[in-house]
Amino acid sequence: MLDVLPPFERALWGTALYSGLRIGELRALRWRDIDFAGRKIHVRRSWDDVEGEIEVKSDAGTRAVPLAGPLREELERHRAASDRGPDGLVFGRTAQTAFVRTTPRRRAVAAVRAHNETTRAKAEAEGRDVRSDELVELLSPHEARHTAASYLIAAGLNPKQLQTYIGHSDIRTTYNVYGHLFDGDEMQAAEQLDEYLAAA
Repeated sequence: MLDVLPPFERALWGTALYSGLRIGELRALRWRDIDFAGRKIHVRRSWDDVEGEIEVKSDAGTRAVPLAGPLREELERHRAASDRGPDGLVFGRTAQTAFVRTTPRRRAVAAVRAHNETTRAKAEAEGRDVRSDELVELLSPHEARHTAASYLIAAGLNPKQLQTYIGHSDIRTTYNVYGHLFDGDEMQAAEQLDEYLAAA
């Protein structure tokens, strides 16, 4: 999906896909919140259509999330192109005005539709059926957040880390939403327990 988006949109969607920030948090993200050297993104605020910049909803919402390598590269390119200072909004319409929350999805829909139509036309011109792996599936911002959580789990982070990075105030929420993605291999768990007990 990222490959078919324009550069500005790649940085925004990449941040959603790799960091799991909520849409309001993406709207309020400022360049000073991104620690490129420390490889983390500080989530300190959100954006409300009426009130503008607001505090995050809970203490758990204020957090630092890991800055993955592919996202770091995308954000560095975006920073070079944006020409905004540290207090500027990373993805704002202006340095101080947040983007309209529906705009990224609308632009992504258009980009994905154009890509898929071109792909189908090319396959038809070649006299073949289009392969499903040639088409791009569009994700919603909320699905992008779930994708980020899935990456963190697949990378081996434990539920407490996931709770912290995703910004859940209660680990039960993390388990209720993502518990099915954690490895449930009882044989492996028994072997790990045996190893621990034998060493103890």
